[in-house]
Amino acid sequence: MKKLHRSNADKIIWGVCGGLGEYFQIDSVIIRILFVLMLFAGGTGFFLYIVLAIMMPSSLKENDIIEERKEEKSKLKMFLGILLALVGLCIMLNIIFGFNIFSFVDWRVILSLFLILIGLKIIFENEKQ
Repeated sequence: MKKLHRSNADKIIWGVCGGLGEYFQIDSVIIRILFVLMLFAGGTGFFLYIVLAIMMPSSLKENDIIEERKEEKSKLKMFLGILLALVGLCIMLNIIFGFNIFSFVDWRVILSLFLILIGLKIIFENEKQ
C-alpha cells in the first residue's frame, strides 16, 4: 500500500506537491498549478499547503531526518528573525513617520494564524518522536 509523504526528489519548497504527485501518479506540476489557482481563488491554496506540509511525513531515513530537522530549525530561526525585524521596522516607521506599510493587514488575524501554525507544528513534531 502506498503511503502519502512529502517528496525529497521532487521538492521545491517542502515537497508537498511532489509527494501528492507521487501518491496519485500525476505530474507534480499539475498539482502546483492547482495550488496556485486555489491561492488566487480565495487563498485556500496557501493554507492547505501549510497544513499539508505540517501533517505529511517526510520520506527521509532516520539519519537524514535528524540532519533535516537541524536544517529546518536553522531556517525557522532565520525566518523568525527576519520576520521580527520587519515587524519591528514597520512599527518604528509607523511611530516615527506615521507611515503604515501594512494598513490593509489585520494583524490580529495574522498573529492568530501564526500561533495556530506553530502550535500544530509542535503537536505533530512531538507525535513523530
